[in-house]
Amino acid sequence: MVCSGGSTEGLAYQITAAFWNGELDLLARPGAPSVGWSSLPEVVVCDSLRRQGTDDVAVRLFITFTAAMDRARIADRLWRDAGRLYAEVGWPFVPTEVAKRPLPELAEVLQRYGVSQRHSRDSAGWRRIGLSLREPSPSPAVWTALFKGTGDASVLLRSLLQVGAEGRPNFPFLRGPKVGQMWVRMLASPGVADIQGLESLRVAVDTHVRKVTEYLGVTKTRGQPLERVRKTIQEAWAEDVRRGGAIGPGALANTSAALDPALWFFGKWGCTHCEKVGRKVPIAKVCDACLFDSLFGV
Repeated sequence: MVCSGGSTEGLAYQITAAFWNGELDLLARPGAPSVGWSSLPEVVVCDSLRRQGTDDVAVRLFITFTAAMDRARIADRLWRDAGRLYAEVGWPFVPTEVAKRPLPELAEVLQRYGVSQRHSRDSAGWRRIGLSLREPSPSPAVWTALFKGTGDASVLLRSLLQVGAEGRPNFPFLRGPKVGQMWVRMLASPGVADIQGLESLRVAVDTHVRKVTEYLGVTKTRGQPLERVRKTIQEAWAEDVRRGGAIGPGALANTSAALDPALWFFGKWGCTHCEKVGRKVPIAKVCDACLFDSLFGV
């Protein structure tokens, strides 16, 4: 199910509509990937796993472990390599198996398949997540979302911040301001979990999202530290979504979670490319509102 948009279609609606319908002009962007939700790397891989008979619980566990590694990575490569690891090995995505295997064995297989990047740290974080998911008690909300397919977005985000009795995070790498929001969104789609309160999610702000936000004049935050403006950018887009809607799959429609991947894609393959070539190269009608020439100093 896809939303039909609000009474006044804002920038969020225009961006998500162009992304959903594959209407971004990327001819001037060599190497650009396909456009749309069905082309998102996590969707491509999870759809493939389901065609192979993987059930929803296993898909959500796959999403959880892989999302924890999705930090400053080429997403297409990471999700593809993780899918190959799942198909050929499997056990690293089963919490009870992760818990009982020696850490060096886990580290070796994650490195061999290209899933880890900072190998010692990544494997230790992966194992910690596995230990936290062996049973419900470390985090009932997260366990229920994964194994029962139900949850609340705000509760899940708070649960990611929990620490164990020894003072170590239960969910390292998932608890960050970008990855945590992304993980909850992925549980809903493609993880098909029934997550309530998705309207509380916000766009995950990185350099690409910041660029498109400022070039479209949504915020006047240019030149300020990212951590200082993160909330301002998130709330500005949330208000735009509330007023004009956003196209996305299922329960994500009309939430910032529907906007999140489209906005990142727009910033990465739109604004970042324009900065690289030093001139405005529009990819959609919404680019008519772009302030690139004045803000970039052209």
